[in-house]
Amino acid sequence: MRIYRRFSKFKIYMYFWLIFTAVFILYNEVFSYYFNTRNWYKLKCENENDCTKILLVADPQIIGNNKEIIHFLTPISILDSDSQFTARWATLSPADYKEALYVQKPFHIWLPGDNDIGGEDTLVTPEKLKRFERAFSQPSLISFKNITLFKINRLTSYIPVYQKERYFYDINQIFIGLSHVPLMFKPSTFVDKVINKMLPHLLFTAHEHKSMIISTDALLRQDFHIVPVTPDNNRVFKYTLGTTDMYEILIPTCSYRMGTTKIGYGYAILGM
Repeated sequence: MRIYRRFSKFKIYMYFWLIFTAVFILYNEVFSYYFNTRNWYKLKCENENDCTKILLVADPQIIGNNKEIIHFLTPISILDSDSQFTARWATLSPADYKEALYVQKPFHIWLPGDNDIGGEDTLVTPEKLKRFERAFSQPSLISFKNITLFKINRLTSYIPVYQKERYFYDINQIFIGLSHVPLMFKPSTFVDKVINKMLPHLLFTAHEHKSMIISTDALLRQDFHIVPVTPDNNRVFKYTLGTTDMYEILIPTCSYRMGTTKIGYGYAILGM
């Protein structure tokens, strides 16, 4: 009888910890993301036909076929990281996702980072560039409604060819530069060439795994104003393009594997 009671207590103890572990994993891997969406701002357009919604995803750190240092953990890591639970919540609903500019409807715009083609800890090679271009074949200049998006590759010092004359104050066509590595955040002669040639109204960049907004006078470009975007300074930023300043918005990593707890996505609405 005592042995049976001890065994029953042991089973209860084991069931408790199994249930606790399952709930803990589900909360951290699924439900916590859902609860956080309750704090997201609800951005709306006055006229849905006159605005473009953009979902900005940076440094997802997809594992793919790479192996973890402790090999037997690789399948768990792939399930945890590559399933991208957070991306599912970020798209909100099929209707919202169809409106996102992320060419089909929706657009998917792909930029190579240093983990794709090298450039930080490893060399950029022609083989890596060709591999990325084969997998994500896409033009460097993409037009959508009254928006022109152009890809910049600071890792290879690439600027797309655009031969038409550009005026910064002309907002009939909004020019948006896309770069994995920041530009105005790290000024250089290459950045000067990009700005002088393309005169972007807006830049979306990443790589730093943090969020911030850099602005400067579009013509003088002598001073750069930096606004960190943190949980304590989390609000909707609204700017009028093509007046005085140009803006660079750094998108944080959306992966916990980047060693930061401040992960997230960017969401922008461009109105005509």
